[in-house]
Amino acid sequence: MIPRDAYPSSVYSFLNLRNFQFAIKYWLGYALEAKQYDTTSLTNPDTNEQIYRDALTHIQNIMQHQNNNNNKTDPILKLIFQRTLDFLQLRKKISGHVLQNRQGLNSPCKTCNNLPVEEQCIQTIYVDSSKVVDPSVIGCGVSLAPPEIQLEPLKNPHAKPGSQPKPILKPEDPCLKLVRIEPNLQIIERCGLQVFLMCDKTSEETLDFWVYNAFDKDTLCQLVDHHSKLSNVKKINRGKKFESYSMGKMMGHGSRAAMGGASGDSYTFYAGMEAITQEDINALFNSAEDSMVMSEIARLFHHPLYQELKEASAAGDRLGTSGATLYSCNNYTSPLHCDDDATRGLCAQYQLQAISKFFEYSFIFADYGLYFVSRTGSLWSFDGSKAHGTLLPSTSELTEEDRTIYPQIAGQPPIRISNGNHVTRNKKNQNAAIKYQAVRIHRDQIQQYYARRL
Repeated sequence: MIPRDAYPSSVYSFLNLRNFQFAIKYWLGYALEAKQYDTTSLTNPDTNEQIYRDALTHIQNIMQHQNNNNNKTDPILKLIFQRTLDFLQLRKKISGHVLQNRQGLNSPCKTCNNLPVEEQCIQTIYVDSSKVVDPSVIGCGVSLAPPEIQLEPLKNPHAKPGSQPKPILKPEDPCLKLVRIEPNLQIIERCGLQVFLMCDKTSEETLDFWVYNAFDKDTLCQLVDHHSKLSNVKKINRGKKFESYSMGKMMGHGSRAAMGGASGDSYTFYAGMEAITQEDINALFNSAEDSMVMSEIARLFHHPLYQELKEASAAGDRLGTSGATLYSCNNYTSPLHCDDDATRGLCAQYQLQAISKFFEYSFIFADYGLYFVSRTGSLWSFDGSKAHGTLLPSTSELTEEDRTIYPQIAGQPPIRISNGNHVTRNKKNQNAAIKYQAVRIHRDQIQQYYARRL
C-alpha cells in the first residue's frame, strides 16, 4: 500500500506524527477509502495522534513476532517497519552522550563546574556579528602550507584570456586576521566533549556553536558506515566561486529544484534516490538517520537554530523527519565563499586524517575572524550567507605522525581522509518546496475546476 515507487519519501510515514498526518492527507486516506474503510477518525486531527501511537505499537508487535510461521508480512514492509523502529531508538539515545555530566545544558557540568572558565567543557567566544570580510578575498584559497607545496589552481576552460586565478592566502593575512581555535584533549578526555559557543559581543546572543566529540562511539561508527555505502547519488557541481580551489565530492540527499530550472524540471528527490529495492530503502533510512542525529544535537546545543532550520524546511518532502537537504562530503574543500542559504546550517566531520601541522580541512568562519581545527567527531553550525571555507590540503604526502585512522591491511601508508555531512536549506529549494506544497494543497480545487469544464 505504501507508494514507495512513485513517492520514495512515503517510507518515512511512521517516523513521527507530522509524517503520519501527511501520509493520511496525501495517500493513506485515499488508499483506505478505496478498500472501503471508514477513515473519519483517521482524518480527524483530534484522534489521529492516538491512531499514530497505536500504529507504532502494532508495528512493534509485528516485528517482535516476525519469526512466527504465521507472520506473512511482506519483506519490504518489514524492512520499513524495522528501520522505523531503529530510527526512533537512535533518536532517544542522542542526548545521553551530550548530557552525560549534566541534567541539562543550562545546568553546570558535574566534572568541571569548579574549574577556571578556560578549563570548562563549554566556553564562549564573543564575535562581532556585524563584521563583513573584505569582498576581495571571496574565491581565494586559504592554507598554512609553504608556497612550494600548495595546491595548484584548477584550470578553468571558460576563463577570460589573461585572467589570473585568485591567490592562496595565509590565515594571518591582513585581509583575514583569522584566530585559530583548537580542541583541548584534556577537557575532552575528562568531560567527554568540548563545546564553543560563538556569541555576539553586543547582544550576547548565541550565533553558532562547535562541538568536539559530538557523537558517542557507537553512533559515530554507524555514521561512518552509512557514509562508506554511498554509491547511487550523483556529485553536485558548484558555481563560479569554486573555480580555482574546490576539491573532493559533495553529494545531495533529499528534495531539490533541479539546477538550471529548465522547462519541465520539478521539485523532486535527487537522481538515484529510490525506494524500490531493499538496498534503496536502507540507503534512504541511512540518510534520514544522518540528518536526524545532526539536528538532534543542534536542538540540544542551540534550540533557536534548530527551530529556525525546522521552520525553513517545513514545506516539501521529507528526508526522514526534516525537509532540509543533506549533503555528503568526501575530501571536500572550498575557497572562501558565501551561499544563498535560507537559514543557518550544520556540518559534521565523521573522519579526518590529514597533515596536522598545516591544520588541513579546518573550517573558516571568515566574518567572525576564526578558524576551527577540525577533528574526527566534530559537529558545528554556521551561517552559509556569511563568508566561510576550509583550509586547503597541501600536496605533501602524510606521515605516520598524521595517522588517525588505521587501515584494514597492515603496512598501508596513511592517506588523506576527510568525510562528513552538511545539513541546510538553500533559498532556491525552499521557494520550490513552498510552490510545490501550494499545488498539493489546491489539488482538489484544481481537479474540481477541470471536472466542471469537461
